[in-house]
Amino acid sequence: MGAKLEIYELINQLTKQGKSVIVISSELPEILGMCDRILVMRNGSITGELNAKEASQENIMKYATLEG
Repeated sequence: MGAKLEIYELINQLTKQGKSVIVISSELPEILGMCDRILVMRNGSITGELNAKEASQENIMKYATLEG
């Protein structure tokens, strides 16, 4: 848990400096709490793009389970 907190702090420092950070995670609360823009992938393809305002667990799962 301590290592994860250190990583979150480092990410926050970088974004305060105006830098972009790519976060890859399957933990939805983590993604929702940290990201301004979310790209959802399924089987190696992007199935959806959400900004922080429209992002929710339901919307992310809709794109993650999309067929096609």
